[in-house]
Amino acid sequence: MSRPNHAAKVDAIAAWLLPALVVLLTAAVFLPALHNGFVNWDDEDNYLRNLNFRGLGWTQLRWMFTTFQGSLYRPLTWVTLGLDYLLWQMNPFGYHLTSLLLHVLNSLLFYFLAGRLFRLAVRNPDPSSGFASRIAAGFAALFFAVHPLRVEPVAWISARNDLVC
Repeated sequence: MSRPNHAAKVDAIAAWLLPALVVLLTAAVFLPALHNGFVNWDDEDNYLRNLNFRGLGWTQLRWMFTTFQGSLYRPLTWVTLGLDYLLWQMNPFGYHLTSLLLHVLNSLLFYFLAGRLFRLAVRNPDPSSGFASRIAAGFAALFFAVHPLRVEPVAWISARNDLVC
């Protein structure tokens, strides 16, 4: 087997293995959040006593796009929460599952964006620069994904707006 052919095969394997690794590790780290309930801080006012976000009818959508609940304007976040209500009613497991899936998706998008930026940064690419860019993107995405600042948006439903951003 010639050397360039071997490098191409390794790069092809890395092309799907590294993003899969980012997805799996991110999900594994935040899996315990699925067992959280609603938090006694903002979740009670935002969800447990708030009937306005429950669903995606015209009344709910009008409220979502005009409210400043909690002094924040976040209509897309409310839309995701309205969808959660349709799927899960008031079961916090479903809300946390949605947050986990959004975070995993964000981490995967971060991987591809970082990979693209690393490839653009290389002025004279050689055949191994694609593999190196993938490795660097994998580390960058994992650093983003499992950083302690990511815990709050995944584990606390009222911080969903960070995931939607």
